[in-house]
Amino acid sequence: MESTEPSSDAPPAAAYTSWVMLNHHARRGNPIAAETKTAASSRTSNGDRITAFFRLTPPPASTGRTARVRGERTGYRLVFNHFAYVAGGGGASRRPPSLSLLPPCNFTMQYQRKTDRSRRVTMAHAAAHSDDTAILRHGETRKFASKNTGVLRRGEDELAVVQLELGYDTPRSTAELCVLRPGRDYWELMRLSILHDGETVGNELSSWHADAVVPIGDRFLCWVDYLRGFLLCCSTRTPISADGSAAVGFVSVDRRCCGGGSVNRSNCPRSVFAFTITTWTLTIDTMTWTKDGVLDSDELWALPGYEEHRLPRVPAEYPVLSVVDPGVVCLMVSAGHHFSTDGDDNPDWRRWIIMVDTRSKTLQCVVRYNSGNNGDEVDFFDHLGFIPSEVSSYLKQNASIAD
Repeated sequence: MESTEPSSDAPPAAAYTSWVMLNHHARRGNPIAAETKTAASSRTSNGDRITAFFRLTPPPASTGRTARVRGERTGYRLVFNHFAYVAGGGGASRRPPSLSLLPPCNFTMQYQRKTDRSRRVTMAHAAAHSDDTAILRHGETRKFASKNTGVLRRGEDELAVVQLELGYDTPRSTAELCVLRPGRDYWELMRLSILHDGETVGNELSSWHADAVVPIGDRFLCWVDYLRGFLLCCSTRTPISADGSAAVGFVSVDRRCCGGGSVNRSNCPRSVFAFTITTWTLTIDTMTWTKDGVLDSDELWALPGYEEHRLPRVPAEYPVLSVVDPGVVCLMVSAGHHFSTDGDDNPDWRRWIIMVDTRSKTLQCVVRYNSGNNGDEVDFFDHLGFIPSEVSSYLKQNASIAD
């Protein structure tokens, strides 16, 4: 087991290994020397220059996303700009990272059409879409959130951006996709039926909402509700069985009582904070789950290193499954809201991220989350968790940051 602390120095070589844990929100700042190698620039719709770069840190530490905007503004208008960051290319191309402004999308969301029909404007090409499609008023743009919007890499240079929104009429048997296809400068709306293997689709989807979206290979996007299951979308008409190697990992952290049964919350003093970590792998072609590993809270708390770091014996939260090892999980532990505290200065609000192997039952690493990655800065935690990403592996392929 090793212990690491985020540093303001250049990230170690391990930072350019296969994956990192991204924060959901970027913050504004200037890059240090090592971060300039990940920087890419573009222009906002207002003409301001924006530069994005990464503060790469190997898991379980989180990787920060930072943006720097420079320009002169004569007025203020709220506009949502969305950008695509491409880490560059390996092989013979050796392209540096790039940042591209995505075209604006003026389609309304379904909830806007349902709750504010007075703002509906019929599109000129309405014949190509459903009758209730509408466009936003002049100057407004659609917002794409990280929870419901995924990016699918198609080949070396092509990216598809897809946002999912379920219908609001019961039963919720349809979904609407807002799609930016590779090489196009306009968005499309697609309405699809949700195929279901049971007869309770209305009940299962009545409260469904996206918590995360995960790309699987270059054909699938998987939208996940952590409590109610996931929706899988295939970008081609090729049968799912053609992707025999495609798989998706899942990790669950479930409360348990002292007798071992699963509960939402136990009132028993012996198991008020007890939980079980379980890792799974779903094989796409057969739609079968395989259990990879199980680690109980009692086992976790007894591992060498847990007491040495004075980690609290509370439920682990915000799990992130390793991209390269389906049995390895990163989780946050903090006494925080589990006890009565005096505020953010109370020691109970300190946060740690741990890396554990559920199969070998080992504590591999511990980091302090609220020790900033840039000197005296403190990491801002937005309670959205982290996004596993392989961006570091693509950056490593680029000759400009080769070891």
